[in-house]
Amino acid sequence: MTWQEFQKELATGFVAPVYLFYGQEKYLIARAVEALKNKLLGPGAELFDYQEFEGEEVTHESLLSATRTPPVLSIRRLIVVKDAPLNEEALLAALSPYCPTTCLVLIAGEEIDKRKKLVKAVQQAGRIVELKGLPPTDLAQWFKEEARKQGRAMEEEAAQALAETVIGLEQGLKELAKLDLYLPPGTPITLRDVEALIPTSLNSKAIFQLLDALTEGDRSTAIDLCRRLLASGEAPLAILGMIARQFRLILLAHIHGLHSPLTEVLGLHPWAAKKIARLAQKYSLASAASALEKILKADVALKTGATEPRLILEQLIWTLTRPRPG
Repeated sequence: MTWQEFQKELATGFVAPVYLFYGQEKYLIARAVEALKNKLLGPGAELFDYQEFEGEEVTHESLLSATRTPPVLSIRRLIVVKDAPLNEEALLAALSPYCPTTCLVLIAGEEIDKRKKLVKAVQQAGRIVELKGLPPTDLAQWFKEEARKQGRAMEEEAAQALAETVIGLEQGLKELAKLDLYLPPGTPITLRDVEALIPTSLNSKAIFQLLDALTEGDRSTAIDLCRRLLASGEAPLAILGMIARQFRLILLAHIHGLHSPLTEVLGLHPWAAKKIARLAQKYSLASAASALEKILKADVALKTGATEPRLILEQLIWTLTRPRPG
């Protein structure tokens, strides 16, 4: 189930006995919990009919007690378990038999293993809601709507630029709040406003987009993003450093073995380690090493001022996006 499907179902008045929320978009997870609070808990009822647990503190006894305590001021109680340990028997026991006067919400990480007993039990008894990052088009519409609530119009180009700049809805809303403070009340938000206020965010987003385009062999996009970064003031050596880091991680993944715990070995966030593992299947050890040799030559050229930095980086992108022998 998606965020939109969850909203539509909730609007009909239906509330499942149990939910499992997971995904990258923490802001939407918080909004989903808030929506359930508004639906289930009456005025002043939160103190009595809402209970929250952290994953490590959940025990069989505490959860059974919470889910079987009758509501005081509401029709149903709302129990939320953050960082839910999906392999815990305590959570599984709370689902069978289930108490009809309780709504249990389990909040997991960015990914879940749908083969686990608990996940299957939730699927059977309630709803699994994936709250993943929204695509730029949806983000842009969200920002325009939020700007409207602030009493402002937001140009389509400005909304799109902000959507392509930020990483996630929460960061975008924070940047939108900065724009609201920065601009005179009631004035529209323009593309120039977005670019003037958050150039650092633009660069951080663009560099990762450049790396994605580069490793996917999308030459034109990678060159376009490189030019955009240079035009915004990003240092050529900083761009090259990020490219070198990407291929160095791919090389290290091969050296340590693709089945080793790359999160620990490479010191990466789990989603980043997963991405490097995928890229390491695409790039052989030899091709990653070859890419690093080309990057080293570009580094020497940049430091000796052999030619214009833009041309050095673009030439590197050209060579790195050529078809590889495997």
